[in-house]
Amino acid sequence: MNSPTLSGPVAATYVINLQIGFGDRAEGLVIGRPHPITIYDLQVELQQRFNIPVLEQNVSYNGMPLTQFPPDSLLDTIGIVNNSFISLWYKNVVYVNPKQSNDYYSPRQPASYSYYSDGTRSPLGSDMSPR
Repeated sequence: MNSPTLSGPVAATYVINLQIGFGDRAEGLVIGRPHPITIYDLQVELQQRFNIPVLEQNVSYNGMPLTQFPPDSLLDTIGIVNNSFISLWYKNVVYVNPKQSNDYYSPRQPASYSYYSDGTRSPLGSDMSPR
């Protein structure tokens, strides 16, 4: 007997097919959700598919890093639609020895921000600039 209070699995009503560029290859990735698809949904799918933790991902669309947007931003509001090409690579942390830094670099650049998966934002450049 079926119980009227129990519901079956929810079908994905929002589906997007993307092309992911990772290294020297491009792969298709289909994401389906019962709600509009967010940047965080994309990051979780990339983590599952490519085995790169969310916090170690660099993800961009049309040269635009997706970390500049809050993780709950909808993909379609930033222009990512079916068959969009997304670039993925590992984050590289570069440490600069201040004794070896050149005089051409100015550490006084305007602050930009990066959003983390928990929705907090952190200034970029301050931790990675030479002191």
